[in-house]
Amino acid sequence: MARKKALVDSRPLTGRVALVAGATRGAGRGIARALGEAGATVYCTGRSVTGKPSPYGRPETIDETAAMINTAGGSAIPVRVDHTIESEVKALFRRIARAHKRLDIVVDSVAGEDPLMKRYGVPGAFAGAVETAASMGGLISLYAFIERNDVFGFVGAMSPALWFARRAFFSWLKRHTHSSGRIYLDAGTKEGAFVLADVARLRDTLLDRGYRLGQDLRFVLEAGGRHDERAWGRRFLGVLEFMLGGARISSPQPNRAG
Repeated sequence: MARKKALVDSRPLTGRVALVAGATRGAGRGIARALGEAGATVYCTGRSVTGKPSPYGRPETIDETAAMINTAGGSAIPVRVDHTIESEVKALFRRIARAHKRLDIVVDSVAGEDPLMKRYGVPGAFAGAVETAASMGGLISLYAFIERNDVFGFVGAMSPALWFARRAFFSWLKRHTHSSGRIYLDAGTKEGAFVLADVARLRDTLLDRGYRLGQDLRFVLEAGGRHDERAWGRRFLGVLEFMLGGARISSPQPNRAG
């Protein structure tokens, strides 16, 4: 009985179904692997498949991500989807509904660097109440959350690229206010002094606006964490915990500051 309980505790998402849009590389790959390790069945989507890379021309593929999860004892299904084509997205959700009759977790890690660089703002149209991503995606998520606070109630910004465009986000933030919502913000201590200074600056700005650590703001510094997919994957279950109002689904984060 004790052994069975230990197995359940180590895979708390057993029986759950997750979709990671943009699971090819970076944060998407790290999050997909973390969800697989926690027991979820993970659909890994994106445009890059074996023998047919996306226009980014990167070598990573969703097939590799799924293979990593399956090799580690998890369950993953790679599905090529261009998330800018509505019919492909609808077909994906129909497929998941037919196979599982449920979808518990949806992660948006679709690359958004090009639209951001064109307009320094929020790319495209969003549908949903939660936005979570890392690095450049983390910055985009913060823009989306603040610009469309009527849509988004939660943002998870892992290692956000606040340095982009000479830290234009901070001056933009001064001109914008938002009335509600919860924010998860983090970084790893090995990402560099400027990254740590930027996230600390944003934390302090949010506290000045009335945010409360441990209530509507969680700030995490992972000891030894680097700017890579494995670090983001490790911390993602902590994002889910905070998003779900403190429901325990992972071990405590190191160096949690609030």
